[in-house]
Amino acid sequence: MLFNVNFTLNVKFLLLSLFLFVKFADSNFVIKDRTPPYINDKYADTVSGCSLEVYADISSDDGVAFTVTDQYFIESPEVVSSTGNNDRQLLKLQYIVPIGTTLVGFKITTDTGDSPYTLLEYKCEAPPVDWISSLPQQWLYSNQVGYYTKFKFNFSKRMVNLLTSLAPNNFNFKIFKTTMKMGEFIVMATPAFSNTALDFSSVIVQLQDGANMTVTHKYAIPGFIRNISVLPGSIHADLYPNDKTSYLTPLSYYYAGSVEKPNGLYMYCWNKQKVEPMENRMVSGNPDKYGFVFDFTETQAAYTQLAFTYIRNYQSNQVIGKSITTTPPPIQIFGYGSTLASSQYFNNVAVIRITFSSTQYLNLAPDSLFYNYAYISDQFYLNPFTRIYSGNYKNAFLDVIASIPRFNGPSIFSINQNLYSLNNADSTDTLPPQLNNLSLKSFGKLRVLITASISDDVSGFYRMVLYSGTTEVQHLNYTDIIDGTYIVGNFQKYVDFLNIKKPYLPIDNIALYDFAGNLKTYTNGFYNFNPIPTVPEFITNIEQNYEIYQITSIRFALNDIDLSNIGAQNAIYFNISNANRQSGVAITFFINVRNTDPYKYVFYGGWNQQMNMFSINFDIPSHVFTGNVEYSIWYPDLEFTSIDIYTTHGFSSLLRVFSQNADAMPPIFTSLAAFPSDVININTDIEFGWDITVSDDNNGFKYGLISVISDLDGYEHNFTYTNENKVEPYYMPIRINQTCITQIFQIKYIYLEDYNGVFSEYKLNSVNQGISPLMKFSPISINLNCVSPSMDTIAPVLSNMTINKENIILVNSPTKRAFNMSFCIRDADSEISTRHLPYCMVTGLFFDHYVTRSTLVNVGSKSACFKCKIELPYMHGGPWTLTTTLGMGIYGYSDLQLNFGGTGTNDITEISGYSNIVVTNTNLLVPYITSTSTLTTDGGDLTVYGKNFGDTNATLTIYPAVGNVYKLPSVFVNNVFAVFKNVPSLTLKGKYKIELYINTGSSNQFFIVISPAPVPIIIPSTPPTQCLGTPLCGGPNNGDCIANKCQCKDPWIGNDCLSQNIIIKPIINTTSPDTGNDYKTDLDGKDVSLKTLVSIVSLNEINKDGSINFSYNFTNWKYTNVTSATPTNNKEYLYETDVPYGGINTTVKVTLKYFHNKDTVEFAGETFDILPSTLKYQISISPFKFQSSLNTLQLIMASSIQSDTNDYSCTYQEQGNSPDSDADYVKLQVNEHSLYGRFIKRAIIDNRIQTISNTFQNGESQSTQIQNQVAINIPNFQYLVIMDPDYSVLIDSQKASDQSTSTCGQPTEGKGLTKTQLIGIIIGSVAIGIIAIILISYFLYKKSSSVRVLMIKLKPIPK
Repeated sequence: MLFNVNFTLNVKFLLLSLFLFVKFADSNFVIKDRTPPYINDKYADTVSGCSLEVYADISSDDGVAFTVTDQYFIESPEVVSSTGNNDRQLLKLQYIVPIGTTLVGFKITTDTGDSPYTLLEYKCEAPPVDWISSLPQQWLYSNQVGYYTKFKFNFSKRMVNLLTSLAPNNFNFKIFKTTMKMGEFIVMATPAFSNTALDFSSVIVQLQDGANMTVTHKYAIPGFIRNISVLPGSIHADLYPNDKTSYLTPLSYYYAGSVEKPNGLYMYCWNKQKVEPMENRMVSGNPDKYGFVFDFTETQAAYTQLAFTYIRNYQSNQVIGKSITTTPPPIQIFGYGSTLASSQYFNNVAVIRITFSSTQYLNLAPDSLFYNYAYISDQFYLNPFTRIYSGNYKNAFLDVIASIPRFNGPSIFSINQNLYSLNNADSTDTLPPQLNNLSLKSFGKLRVLITASISDDVSGFYRMVLYSGTTEVQHLNYTDIIDGTYIVGNFQKYVDFLNIKKPYLPIDNIALYDFAGNLKTYTNGFYNFNPIPTVPEFITNIEQNYEIYQITSIRFALNDIDLSNIGAQNAIYFNISNANRQSGVAITFFINVRNTDPYKYVFYGGWNQQMNMFSINFDIPSHVFTGNVEYSIWYPDLEFTSIDIYTTHGFSSLLRVFSQNADAMPPIFTSLAAFPSDVININTDIEFGWDITVSDDNNGFKYGLISVISDLDGYEHNFTYTNENKVEPYYMPIRINQTCITQIFQIKYIYLEDYNGVFSEYKLNSVNQGISPLMKFSPISINLNCVSPSMDTIAPVLSNMTINKENIILVNSPTKRAFNMSFCIRDADSEISTRHLPYCMVTGLFFDHYVTRSTLVNVGSKSACFKCKIELPYMHGGPWTLTTTLGMGIYGYSDLQLNFGGTGTNDITEISGYSNIVVTNTNLLVPYITSTSTLTTDGGDLTVYGKNFGDTNATLTIYPAVGNVYKLPSVFVNNVFAVFKNVPSLTLKGKYKIELYINTGSSNQFFIVISPAPVPIIIPSTPPTQCLGTPLCGGPNNGDCIANKCQCKDPWIGNDCLSQNIIIKPIINTTSPDTGNDYKTDLDGKDVSLKTLVSIVSLNEINKDGSINFSYNFTNWKYTNVTSATPTNNKEYLYETDVPYGGINTTVKVTLKYFHNKDTVEFAGETFDILPSTLKYQISISPFKFQSSLNTLQLIMASSIQSDTNDYSCTYQEQGNSPDSDADYVKLQVNEHSLYGRFIKRAIIDNRIQTISNTFQNGESQSTQIQNQVAINIPNFQYLVIMDPDYSVLIDSQKASDQSTSTCGQPTEGKGLTKTQLIGIIIGSVAIGIIAIILISYFLYKKSSSVRVLMIKLKPIPK
């Protein structure tokens, strides 16, 4: 329906709105409202009022044709669908109505007269006079968009044309282009340049409604630029390239340098009177000292001035001014012509050859084929290797081969805007195909089965393209047939739309082609009066849906991550209100956005049943700049940006990282020189080229590709470099043998990449995006001048060939589409170039030709032989059941004098050994595998994709390279995919061969790549199996048993809700981080003194056989009070010591935190409550020099409890699995008092969450004291370790003397406590998190565990 009651539109429907179908007795018309929801839910968006878009389905009961008119129509109604005689029409009606209430309708005109109808009463409203009731009070900062703030306007409808205008205080504004809740907008601000001092203390945001520019809304917000008088530290900058006085356009140029001690000043680059902010321009270092690169492009003649600028005392200060001059290049005239050279007629197609000539081949743009005036084929490029048949790259003669189905003679087609006519008709087809039905069936997480029922009268269905607007969403063609024929059939494709690179979008336009070039279009979201279906779990990206679907909670498994030396494996958890748990989700991180693949940091996830949240695992690279990593969460098709999420959820939504030496700078050339020179006179064999040096400081150079061409030879000389073969300077040698040709060599392409995927790229004659590897240099060409040039200008020829194939090739067979073709080339005067490997081409439909590169077989005197291995694509050449001959060509061979040759589809039939390539389609359909889902060595579920799977059972056979063959039955089969469950674990990664069998036969053998099983990022806690306590959870006053876990009521705490917290201010030890308590209390009228001690004892390196290789006892610590001067919830104390071993000092740091009030921390993906009076340890260990990669570490911690009672006394010790978490525990008990230690069996190791183990070592037990040691086993690591044990002291309801394994002493005077007098006491609770530093001191990690001082009171035990 047109309107939704949840969003008031002030519209009063008449009878039409009360009934879905309304029949007007006086005119016999039925009208149905087909308007999509919300599209008219907006304020006035034109100076004249509101533009409305209404879809009306109008039908005449009497079968009478009609037309529709109205005074408010913007233009004539658009017919979306209609019957043959126009007695039913689905019309798109566009109105502009004035502000106020208007009766919206139309007049229906027939041969017998006019009839007016009213559709609805619509109230067009201007935006409210007062836009906002509460101004934002601060500017936030994002390293992607700079300073921004969020406005929440009092809008109940969509504001279509919100604009920013120049404010009077020299700030520039932009509105962040993202859909949000109704009335919410993010505004970004940058200062404008000024030579005079300005008051930046306030920012006046000035906004306008584009439909009413006479009214301006001004909002003053406290400024974000600080009034700082201090000078910055050193600033260095230069402009690149700088080796010439003037440069030709198009030009990429760079202003680069460094800043030390920016001291909080706002800094930017001034260029062309514009402020270019620092965001995404910092490429190295840290906030105190960083490098920057500003990249610019110039396409016109210009004199450009630049300067580094900072704002001090509210005044812009320019330093290090630079300038650059550009001029346009000389005008080049490209000769370009085409001719229809020949045609060949086969059963179903005509193969035509069009010859082109060009004087500047390398500058030709791509072209397209228009067939019978319909755009029916994708763009093609005049590929030199597959098309050149004579000449060279300066004066080229080219073939363009097209296969045109034989319908509607004469057929009209155009290439390069040249029209051609071909009398190739076998039959006539002038009617377009029809879409009879379209369905989109979801299989969860945007995995969609598209099924289309299509018919055509003569030529048959060729292709269907589904569009959202003008963006292609997906396409199907004749190869996707599942039953019927291409005349009347069903076509199907399985698509995984959980893909940000090519996502599902609402389909509103469809283009349908047949083989005759007839085109049928369906527009505006309908086909044949039917709405084009959508994927059920897809959520349209409109304001109203952001009200329904909101992120309600969000957190990261790891945070405050040190990326100075190593990346991190992490996870994000979040909930969305009203979310479909079957939906997939994705997250995109914006890291090094200028010079990184935009999809490199995209990760996918879904609903995590155990976490009861959406979760996505992801990787963050090392050397990311200090700050918050910005991101965007995609819940298709809603997008939640981190800059918006932060305004609602604050600190927990931030992914916080820091690095001492960030690196967003790609590898670049630091030297470039031609050798032996850039101008060379030759008359014999010669070697020449370039020497280069590549620089990449922190991430490290990984890979490089450099391609060189000449003006006569576009066949690249390719040079690849890796870090493994790094010898600087890199050498790019080109050797010219047995030839003497004047030509100019130049670098065509450069690609350099570091180990974090940051790349630089250069393309000849193109404006570079981001930072170019030639940032500091102008390209250097090398001119070869031939002293005595050769007189040979004749190209070699194809002399003979052999084709080893079946007489008829079954192109819809999974196994019978392959054959080999061998051929020889000879020349009369020059040797054959073995560097120029020829290409073999087999024609398909239109430009869909199969092309493959040959391999060299042998070389003779002025001759060479080559071989092409050909495997035609499935149904290549068309769906014809009659035999069809395909054309063939061989192109791109050359002699050493760069005379290129090719043999086209006509001429090749005269070559000795030629035989026709005859194809057909068999009626016996057997399965054909095209791809599979991913599979790891862990095994699991596997989905196989392909064709002709049918809908009955299928069997999958897996053939390992060695070992047993596995056969698995399918659990679900559809025509185009089959699902197999419980694939067994495969011990070896690599390629495995699979084969699918159904009742019609076996498929092709397909190779799948088995990847290593990923290291699990999150280790979920083991859920408790039952509630504890007698009675359960301490009884109804203390707590409730929910989901097998006690939920305690304040003030009760503990696993069984029998404990209470007591506030004890700790005594800080200034010599070591050991924690002890000497606590006295009154119990049954007697003084009880308890002493506990938890200490960090030693660090041991353990050999693989379990023996100790090295042990170090901690003795000396450096103490520092690091408590913040700003009042916070905790006090912090730092302890440091070094472990000298293996030639390095392993630094151990302990940060002790005391929490005043209740708080929450996170560790290893879980959240923990911190009680008042909590002490928390953070222990970091810098890299350790392991003697073997098989060795491990042990961190030894000791604990003890002692009582000074003179009564009969017993001690007891036990350990096991903690009942409420994935942890081990140890309990040391003296009489009623226990020291309880819990050791979580997970750790953060090298920025990953991994499983660890704990080893308990029982110590001495006496009747009044007991002690224990625990070894926390740390796997071999490089940089970082974090662990999280905790301790508690309590009184137990069951005495130690009641345990059979207790140790007891002789009694003295007096008696022990009675059960009814017991109170619970927890003293000196210790929660200790252990963190290892990445090469440097690291104690900023905020989410470990704690030391707690508690008191427990037990409920009296029932008698």
